[in-house]
Amino acid sequence: MESITGAVTDLLGLGTQVLNFITGNDLLLVLFSGSLVGVACYVVRKVKRTAKA
Repeated sequence: MESITGAVTDLLGLGTQVLNFITGNDLLLVLFSGSLVGVACYVVRKVKRTAKA
């Protein structure tokens, strides 16, 4: 089990490094935020369609 725990820890560390890199660069932050807004709009649209059915 320790190998799975170590792998998850390494993945979380890598994710933290990537997010720190993105937040340190204004252009990447805008692109990242824009993609999150797009995904959120898609999810809201799907929920609305499902609620109508």
